[in-house]
Amino acid sequence: MSEVSRLSALAKATKPRFSDRELGRGWLAVEIIRDSAGIWLLDIRGAANVRVNGTPRGGDVYSNGSTEIPIPLEAGKNWLIFSGARGRISAQLTQPTKDVFISPRDSTYPHVIRGERENLWGALMVTNATSQPQTGYRLQVSAPGMKTTITNLPTLLPLSTSKTPFQLQVDPTEIAKLSDNIAQLPVQIELLPPPATTQPHSSTQSVEPERQTVQWEVRNANQPHIRTFVSQIDNSVQYYAVVPPANFGNANARTPGLVLALHGAGVEGSGHAATYAPKPDLFIVAPTNRRAFGFDWEDWGRWDALEVLDHAEARFHTDARRTYLTGHSMGGHGTWHLGTLFPDRFAAIGPSAGWISFSTYAGGNINLGDDPLSQIMKRAIGTSDTLARAGNLKQQGVYILHGDRDDNVPVTQARTMRQALSEFHPDFVYKEQPGAGHWWGNACCDWPPLFRFFDDHQLMPNDQVRSVKFITPNPAASARCHWLTVIAQEAMGANSQVDLTFDPTNVTLRGTTDNVNRLAIDTATLMQAEGIAAAATELKIEIDGNELSIAADDWAGGVELKRTDGTWNAANGQDGTVEKGPQRGSGFKEAFRHRFILVYGSQGNEGENRWMMERARFDAETYRYRGNASVEVVSDREWLAQNADGNGEPVERDRSVVVYGNATINHVWAALLAESPVKVSRGSWLVTGRVERGDSQAVLMLRPRAGSAIASVAAIGGTDLLAMQSTDRIPIFSAGTGFPDLMLVGPDFLDRGYEAVQMAGYFGNDWRVESGQWYEAATVPSQSESDREPKP
Repeated sequence: MSEVSRLSALAKATKPRFSDRELGRGWLAVEIIRDSAGIWLLDIRGAANVRVNGTPRGGDVYSNGSTEIPIPLEAGKNWLIFSGARGRISAQLTQPTKDVFISPRDSTYPHVIRGERENLWGALMVTNATSQPQTGYRLQVSAPGMKTTITNLPTLLPLSTSKTPFQLQVDPTEIAKLSDNIAQLPVQIELLPPPATTQPHSSTQSVEPERQTVQWEVRNANQPHIRTFVSQIDNSVQYYAVVPPANFGNANARTPGLVLALHGAGVEGSGHAATYAPKPDLFIVAPTNRRAFGFDWEDWGRWDALEVLDHAEARFHTDARRTYLTGHSMGGHGTWHLGTLFPDRFAAIGPSAGWISFSTYAGGNINLGDDPLSQIMKRAIGTSDTLARAGNLKQQGVYILHGDRDDNVPVTQARTMRQALSEFHPDFVYKEQPGAGHWWGNACCDWPPLFRFFDDHQLMPNDQVRSVKFITPNPAASARCHWLTVIAQEAMGANSQVDLTFDPTNVTLRGTTDNVNRLAIDTATLMQAEGIAAAATELKIEIDGNELSIAADDWAGGVELKRTDGTWNAANGQDGTVEKGPQRGSGFKEAFRHRFILVYGSQGNEGENRWMMERARFDAETYRYRGNASVEVVSDREWLAQNADGNGEPVERDRSVVVYGNATINHVWAALLAESPVKVSRGSWLVTGRVERGDSQAVLMLRPRAGSAIASVAAIGGTDLLAMQSTDRIPIFSAGTGFPDLMLVGPDFLDRGYEAVQMAGYFGNDWRVESGQWYEAATVPSQSESDREPKP
């Protein structure tokens, strides 16, 4: 610990600040002495997280002021241990005036667009400053021209904050009466308490309705504005900023294109959009990466950008052939990242002051070596390796912009990409601005030559594309390029490459693959190519030395091929709900999408139950902070009661579930992972056909959710409390990190590192252990058939 301070004054609502270079990598311990027990609100800034008397809570690493968490302080001594990150930490304690209340700290609201009749989405923070879960609370929202709506809040965990989405529904009759000159729409929000007969309330504080009025700005559709939508990643409300075309509304203008503009670190979508002047025939659309820092446009940031792109293309009816990608600084990295993953989505890309990858810019992952375990772990972060996919950029125009005096992102990042592109790319521009630093005004985003470059580029229609050379690190991250889809890999997480050329004259597809187990050809598009003989009755495929013939009757719905023992064969009709694919692939983080829900157990002892609930709350707090998110957290009893119909079948099969603990103490873990070949229960663990042990082990695991083609189940826990607690510092919600399908590690792995790993790797494409790829510690014995019986 870098410093230990005795600050009883902290409990008197002072705001001490600490600044020390040691806090960039160390800890700050603060002792608080209280005369009596009570609940306080902790405003924490600059710390990655904090432990309150040993309980992990979320932090505010970027000091954006969005975190105020309720914490219990005991009579006598209390310890707050802050995890340093950026060298500065400040903290403040205040007492809550209500048990459950609306917090003004972290709201997401749209602009109201004159003349539009679409329902609007917003989200705000609700705090439960009690030590008991609270149920039955509701949000009532009303505004002129809108219907009054009531939203039922999910269960509020003890001592928690929750970001709650709500909708304003348009009343067509009333909204027509509003003046066109109205500049703000007053939105009244009421937090309604539960009926007294249904909500046990241990406090004497007031539970009267809490009312707030917020002003939503009204703008014209041709003005820069903000739009919100509900994310299918986590049911949260997200926003994107829009700069409409300069000739918006001109009926004679050509169909507009779209520029997806990615902001830099510390900037949000709305601020980034303000750097662009309106362009003829182009919508500028700026997503948020979920936050000003967010996920560096990887993981949830990448998913956010793609959601916004799909949403904006549908909303504004843009020309998909004229879609472009640009961004500055961190957004420049995002431009490289998305551009290399989705080369058929963008006609041209324009990174400005962009860094390539964590390894080239920040020196990330430098401790990974060439040993077998490191190779397994490298695959889990392969999506971050932008340079390895540079070949994908050949399909699009590239304009690189960088200041030659950049003291934030070295110009060597741009020069490295220039060198890589110069070896194969026929259509890129490289511009170093003399004397320019990292930020040299709006021009380093809104650069006229860049937009002229965009205007000269359009995507080729898929049916005119004759050759596809495509690299993907993981089909779940990026699978499709024009008429080709990589469905499954042989080595999970290692780069896969396909190089195919279509000859329409001879109706033949020729090429090679590397690390591809299964692929699909969109023959409906392919066979539209000019030059195909009208009498063609078969499609000939020559791939990796194999020759196949697909009859005309069999290519109408597309063709799938699967490689078995080095030989390619037609594979149409495979069960996509079982095998890995673009819809659900490898890697532990894959579970944190598809409207995921966190489920903690309630069947353990006091310590186990407390850890499961607190860990789920900590993950929700961390993800809410980094991802501007709404994530639901429930107990196993509540989930089982709410997620079954009259026949006991799940209501929402396509929703991913994250379970905590183990099968003994979490009934949802036991139910959803009943068929898993990896069993983790109190005191023992078993990998069917390989190993059975009774020693202490922590586990991270990804499995498919039965009955769904897209949803997953993630497990976080262990065989005992010590093992479960040892997972607390695994950085799940950080960009540049990754984990395989399964990790079994000893509880001392934070001290011993890889020496504590017992087993790590990937299930096969059929989700079996036997077909997977594994690292196993030498000390793990293989079990004979007679030794595989589960322990009683």
